Order: sequence, then C-alpha cells, then structure tokens
Amino acid sequence: MSAGFDWRSYQRCFGQRPRLSEDLQAPWQNSPAFFVEDHQRICAAYHDLEDLSDWIGAPVDEVADRFENRDYIILSKSNIDRVLTDSLSENHYFDQVSFLKRGIIADLNENNESSSDANRSIELLSSLEENHFLFDGVRSWWKRILPKRFVFYLRLTGTQNEEALLEFHQGILVGCERADNLDIRFNDRDSLYKLENRVKDLKRLSVLILVVSRKNWEMLTSSEDPWRLLSQQLRTKDAQIYPRKWSVLTGIALRGYLGL
Repeated sequence: MSAGFDWRSYQRCFGQRPRLSEDLQAPWQNSPAFFVEDHQRICAAYHDLEDLSDWIGAPVDEVADRFENRDYIILSKSNIDRVLTDSLSENHYFDQVSFLKRGIIADLNENNESSSDANRSIELLSSLEENHFLFDGVRSWWKRILPKRFVFYLRLTGTQNEEALLEFHQGILVGCERADNLDIRFNDRDSLYKLENRVKDLKRLSVLILVVSRKNWEMLTSSEDPWRLLSQQLRTKDAQIYPRKWSVLTGIALRGYLGL
C-alpha cells in the first residue's frame, strides 16, 4: 500500500508549538509574524498564536509601522511562487522545506543587501528549525541498522489522542497518514503487540511504535537533549516503545548520552 501525506496529522504531532511567555497578552514575543505581499499590499498573513487576517489588503508600509517593535517577516509573493515551483524538483518533504528556506534567504540577500529589516528577516528564517529530533535520528547512522523501509506509529495521549503513521525509506520520511483514516483504531485495552500486527497486516512493513503523553512529547520537542530525556522516560515508563528491542533502547541511550 503506497504512502500518502496527511499534512494536518503531521502538524498536530510535529508542528512547532511556541512556548508561551508569562505575559499572555504578548504572544509575539514567542515567534515572528509572517506576511506575503503582492504589489505592495499584504495578500497573506500568519502567526502561531495570533489571527492576522485583518491585515490582508493593508499596505506594506502600514504593516511595517505597526510591527516596528515586533519580529516580523514580509516576503514577496512572486519570489515565493518561483521558489515553490523550483522546490518541486526535490523528492521529499524535508528537502523541499530546506530548498524553500535557502531560496527565500537567497532572495532577501540579493534584493535587500543594505536593509536592516531584511537582515533581521534572514536571521529569523535561519533560526527556524527544519527537522524534528526524531527525523534527525532516523536520518543519522541509524538508517544503517533500521529496516530499509519501515513504519513508525506515534500515539500521543491526553485530552485528545493523536495518532500518526510515518513511513520511512532509507532514513527519509516518505509518508504520514492518520491512523483512523486507515481503519487502525487503538483501544487502550489492546496490547501493543496487537497494534503492531494490525499495522503490519495493512502496510506489510516492519513497525516501531511509540506511545507517550502529549505533555511529555512537547517536553521532548522543546528539550535541548531530547534523546537523553526520551531514554529516561522509557526507563521510568513515562513513554512506551514497542517492540522493546535492546538495539533500539541502546541506540536511543547512545544518542542521548554520547551524542552518537
């Protein structure tokens, strides 16, 4: 069965969630606002914590004045369209993201060499992480010992459970699907062994399962040393991995404590 890509499912599990500052009235302290301009008017606007839709149609100069004391990025629609089209030459999601980031930064460098606003935009774009720690691990030397093609089943527990099936091929993410869309429903009374067999029957691939609470997952995502923290969570059973193979647990520990 070929892999698809469910963007919403991916974002729910792997999208970066900004850390809220103590001052909840100032969400812009956590991440920049993004604007796209077309003929000097805003045609798209986005912020992680704030609705900026009222700015669509506003002149660029007005946005620059209003956001003078905040981090923001204004990008040209024509440049974005061109870089998006060029990025289609890349085969995989993360390669496309990296291509987009490099292309947009190159445009800012070329067209605004002496602009302090452009320099700040380049600094902000450069600071945005492209990869989740999980993907960095899978793309490392681990791909030599992991199956050539396998499925990673992630289940985040909490008020609202999130489940995603990630398909990897030679260390590269090639698919992300919602579990319920594939008629894979995990019952808390079921064993992980049963879940593994369900996924194997459907995908015909090796399976690795991780079950962790949303709270602990976000701790991992924001940690400066996520692999060490994951190793600790597995040891204290705040997270579960299946099959619980010695090689998997050792690989996580080695990456966490020795950086391998």
